[in-house]
Amino acid sequence: MDVQNKEKVKNEGGEKSYAEHLRAALMALPVKKKCCAYSLKDAETICTLPAEERPDAMRSAAARCKCPACLPRFVTGLFLHYGSVTDPAKRNHLEFSFETEAECDAIDEILQPVGIVGGRTHRKKQAIYYLKDGEAIADFLAYIGANTAAFDFMNSRIEREFRNNANRLVNCDTANIDKSLKAAEEQTTAIRALIENGKISRER
Repeated sequence: MDVQNKEKVKNEGGEKSYAEHLRAALMALPVKKKCCAYSLKDAETICTLPAEERPDAMRSAAARCKCPACLPRFVTGLFLHYGSVTDPAKRNHLEFSFETEAECDAIDEILQPVGIVGGRTHRKKQAIYYLKDGEAIADFLAYIGANTAAFDFMNSRIEREFRNNANRLVNCDTANIDKSLKAAEEQTTAIRALIENGKISRER
């Protein structure tokens, strides 16, 4: 994934979006242990189950994860099927789109212990578990091994904060100039009125 260019880039198949780059990067992550491979396979299997069976299956699969890399690989598998993310240059948004609220409960129970807490909403007939804070999205992406994508969100957040601070300074300077001009205008008007009333003379 090209960190410097967050716009769509061309490849042999046309244009690849940020989300497609991320998906390709996740699919290319090495799986070094058999238990991690099983975790990915568990995620693939869960996606084929009826919606009402998935929450318990997700919890059971998460409980079977053995090594420290197992659970992140399992979450990666779920994200590849249910997840989506926007280009950080445009806005901060990452979500899992499920059929039931119970699936949101399950992914929340899996992610909360590692410090990732999302929000809930509904869209049409879908139950959405989402992250909107850039730092939270970066933490999630780093957790599942998408370090380059995590850097994109951290970098985007820094750039956004820098622009906001710069805008605040400009607005503050503009407001101060406006106040100074208004005060000068009031003083000029007052002096003109004194001169017209003969209270003071133009001559020194």
